[in-house]
Amino acid sequence: MSLSASLAVEPRGSVEAVPGAPARRVGGERALRLVAGAWWIVAFAGQLLFAAYIVMFYLRNALAGHPEAWNDVIADGYVRGDTIGNLVLAAHLAVALAVVAGGTLQLVPCIRA
Repeated sequence: MSLSASLAVEPRGSVEAVPGAPARRVGGERALRLVAGAWWIVAFAGQLLFAAYIVMFYLRNALAGHPEAWNDVIADGYVRGDTIGNLVLAAHLAVALAVVAGGTLQLVPCIRA
């Protein structure tokens, strides 16, 4: 019997080296789960931090009556007297917040399912 014939690959990552012997789990599956979990934590935290930034900087300055502070990070973001342009920017920021927060929720398995 050849070596390739004696190694029968079974479903779910197990390998039977000797016919009739108990199957051994392959360690790559556990490593993949750990790496995927680490990625999830980093992605989730990054999305939440960006959403918090939008709220803490843009919304806070708007509610405090200082939308001109937006110009510190967006060149000509707020222009006094340009109601339409300012409303478009505010709408853009509101949609960005919804997309970032909604995208974050998609990462939660029980919500996604």
